[in-house]
Amino acid sequence: MKFLMTYAPTSSAPPDPAYSSRVVEVYGPDGKLRWTLELPAAQDGDNYFIHVPAGRYTEGTYAVAIRGMGSNGSGSDLGRSSFDLHVVR
Repeated sequence: MKFLMTYAPTSSAPPDPAYSSRVVEVYGPDGKLRWTLELPAAQDGDNYFIHVPAGRYTEGTYAVAIRGMGSNGSGSDLGRSSFDLHVVR
């Protein structure tokens, strides 16, 4: 069974000129990286809805991490959140 997950972050990080982009990482219940998305640097008032591609997902708690990426490739954690996935048949 394949699922399409849509995740709307509940926290935001203010724009910061130190970051040239942001990376969103989704981790599965086993702690392994499942999916990554690079976003342009945020501007004031920017909101993003994150659509995770359809795939085989197991029930459990998924973690979402947002990292600010500098132009030199270094990254800093900007925030983390989680959500529970339940399959109803």
